[in-house]
Amino acid sequence: MKLKEFQDYLNNEDIDYALFFSNSADKIDHNFLYFSNFDTGILLISKNDIILFTSEMEHKRAEKESIIRNIMVKEDPFDYINKLKAKKIGLNYDRISLISKSKINKHIKNVKFADVSKKCDELRLTKTEKEIDYLKKSCKFIDKIFNEIINNFNFKTEIKLANKMYSIMRDYGLEESFSPIVASSKNSGMAHHTISKDRIKKGFLVLDFGVKYKNYCSDLTRTLYVGKPTKKEIEDYNLLLDSQLKAINMIKINNKVAEVDKIIRNDLGKKFLHSLGHGIGLRIHEAPSISYKSEETFKENMVFTIEPGIYDNKYGIRIEDDILLNKNNIKILTKTTKELIRI
Repeated sequence: MKLKEFQDYLNNEDIDYALFFSNSADKIDHNFLYFSNFDTGILLISKNDIILFTSEMEHKRAEKESIIRNIMVKEDPFDYINKLKAKKIGLNYDRISLISKSKINKHIKNVKFADVSKKCDELRLTKTEKEIDYLKKSCKFIDKIFNEIINNFNFKTEIKLANKMYSIMRDYGLEESFSPIVASSKNSGMAHHTISKDRIKKGFLVLDFGVKYKNYCSDLTRTLYVGKPTKKEIEDYNLLLDSQLKAINMIKINNKVAEVDKIIRNDLGKKFLHSLGHGIGLRIHEAPSISYKSEETFKENMVFTIEPGIYDNKYGIRIEDDILLNKNNIKILTKTTKELIRI
C-alpha cells in the first residue's frame, strides 16, 4: 500500500481529503480495498490521516481484517465528514455509485471535486514487496490445484471438472479470482466459453482458472490433449508455445508494451483474437493492458499475464503465465509445465 505517496499527491493537488465507498455485497472499490484491506464502508484519506467508517455490524470484522487502526462506527459518517470543512474532495470516479454521489451531494455543499482514479491506477500499476509476496503465494496455490486435477483426472464432463476445481479451492480456504473456463474439443475454440454439461471429448482441453490469496489474484491457463493429437495439432501447440516464450523474452523495462503484442499478433495472424495479456493484482484484470493499443511501457515490479491464443472452428489453444518484471530479470510466477499433457 502506497499510502504516503497518495497523501503527498493530495497535498500537491490541494485536495483536503479523498473519499472511497465500497460495499462487499454489491460494488467493491478495489482502491478502497488497496488502502484498507477491507471491503465495506467509507474510507477517508487526508494529507495526514486515514479513517475507516463502518457500521456496528461490520465493526468487529473491520478490526480483525483491516490494516486501518482508526476505525469509527458511525450511523451517519457524514455528520463527522461535513465538520472537516473541505474545499476540495477527491473521489474515485471510476467506481463511485449513484447512491454514493447522491449522499455526497446531499451532505456536502460548496466544495470542488477531483477525480483521483488515475492516480490510484498509477500507484497500483507496480507492486510493493508485500503485494508481490501475496501474488507469488496465489500462484503457488494455483499450480498445486492444477497438479491435483491432472494427477487425479477421471472427469467425464466440463462441469464435473470445474466442480472439482471449486472443491480443491475451498479445501485450501480460497475462492476463485474469476469464473473458471473448462473448454473441451470444439468448445476450446471459444476464447471465453461458458462451462457446460458437455462431455469431455477427444481433442484439446483448455483450463483457465485462478484463486485469490489475501485478495490477490492468480491466473493460469494450460491446454491439455485428450487422446492422441495429430501432427498438425502438435505443430499448432508448439507454434503457440514458441510465441508465448518469444513474448516473455521480449519483455524489458522501458520497452513499449504495444510492440510485444504487435509482434506476436503478426506471428499468429487472425486466429489470435484477444490481447496478449493483462495486469493482475486485487483485480483479475487491471493495468497494464498488454495490447497493441496500450500506451504503457514495462516498469519494474509490474505483475501481469502473457497469454497468446489461437482459435478456429475446430479447436483453440491458449497458454498463460503470471509474470513479475524485476529490475534485472523476468520471473515466471506460475511454474506448471507447458509441455503438452496428454490425458
